[in-house]
Order: sequence, then C-alpha cells, then structure tokens
Amino acid sequence: MQDQPQQEESKQERQEERQEGTSPKKKNYTNVIIGVIAIIVGILLIALLQQKGAAPKTEPTDESSEKTAEEVMEEKEPAVNLDYLLPADWDLTDRAERGIATLAKGQEIKFGIVTDPTDDTFVYFASSVYDSRQKENLVSIYKYNTDNYHFERLFRRTYSDGDLPFLSEETTPDFHVLGYDGGRLVMLAQDRSDSPRSCAEPLLLGAKGSDVRTLISINVDDPYGGFDEYTPSQELIDAAQKRQTECEAELEA
Repeated sequence: MQDQPQQEESKQERQEERQEGTSPKKKNYTNVIIGVIAIIVGILLIALLQQKGAAPKTEPTDESSEKTAEEVMEEKEPAVNLDYLLPADWDLTDRAERGIATLAKGQEIKFGIVTDPTDDTFVYFASSVYDSRQKENLVSIYKYNTDNYHFERLFRRTYSDGDLPFLSEETTPDFHVLGYDGGRLVMLAQDRSDSPRSCAEPLLLGAKGSDVRTLISINVDDPYGGFDEYTPSQELIDAAQKRQTECEAELEA
C-alpha cells in the first residue's frame, strides 16, 4: 500500500517529463511553419509589386517607327513658307479689302499674301492707308481665313517719318509680308514711296539693307513683342538671285 503513492508520483513525474520534453518541439515546429509562410508571403508581395511597376514591352511595328521618325523631324524642322502671292494674283483680294475696310476705310493690301504652312486655311498680309494731311501711314497685319472670310488684325500702328528704328528718319514705313518662318512673319519694311524696278526681288532688297529697306520678322503669337532683323539663308538668296536674273533676261529678250 505504501508503494501506490510512489507509483502515482512516478507516473506524474513521467507525464511532466513528457510534457517538458515535447513542448519545445511543438513550439519550434510552429515557428518554422510561421517563418516559411512569412517568407512565401514576402516573395509574393515583391513579385506583385514588380509586376505592377514593370511597363509592358511591345515591339514597335515598322509603321509606328516611321511615324515616330516623322514626328521627330517635324519637331526639329520649323514650318517655313517663303512663297507669296501678289494682290493681283489672289482671288480674294477685293473681298478681303472690303472686309478690313470695316476697321479702317481705304486700306490697301500690300504685296505679298503668304499661306500659313501649318494650316493652309489661313493667309497673312499687311495693309496700309496713308493720311496725307497728317502725313501718317496706318499699317496693319492680318490673319485671314480663306474658308469663312473671317479675319483677325494681329497688329496695327500709325507711323510717321522716322518711327521705325530700322529705317532712316526720312522714311515713312510700309510692310510687305514675304514669308512665314518658324512662327514668325518675314516682312520687307520700306519707305511707302519706294518703287523698285519690276524684276527686283524683295528678299534681295531687304537682305542688302539700306536706309529705306530692311528685312524684319514678327512673332504671330506675340505681334506686339517687337520686331527682329531677319537674315535669309544663302540658299534663299541664291534662289532669289536666280529668279531676278531670269526675269531681267526675259525683259531684255
């Protein structure tokens, strides 16, 4: 009978020993599982973030490559048009002069009339009307819509002798639009009474520079921002010289 308590005590000690011996194993096993799960979740999150951040890669077709190249060239090369019409050769001259007369009577469209190279719906030209009593010349620059005949006066100023710094003090300026170059209108500024010979090329007259003639440009988006001197390229000068020589040869023939 005395052995029974000892047996129960020994049984209890063995149970405690088993509990003490097995508990760390279970705990370690659980920690391992949690660690593995954490690693897997981390890998999945990293992969997901990388997938969202990565831009889809597509191989461009030949057509898209050519279009991109054309767009780049257009960005690098400014729009240029240095061809102009004479008022006598433009079929809208009379109509346009009647329209702009609502702003100032007697305005005469000067040569030339230049098409906008970025949108051929629009043309640019200058006009003037001289007040002989005041000895003042009202000069205007217009943008004209050839589809609906609407117009916008980009610039206006009344000039007296010597008012244009590029010309002499005895000069009353008139403007002639010769071209469009990179958002700027190229114009010949000359004395209103100046009358060159018939074959004279305005670009050459202005490029030479004198007290009564010069080439200037004006920004179509900021027309009151001031004038800049304009220097044509040698290619343009050569082409103008060729036209002038051919014209003179025809007159002499």
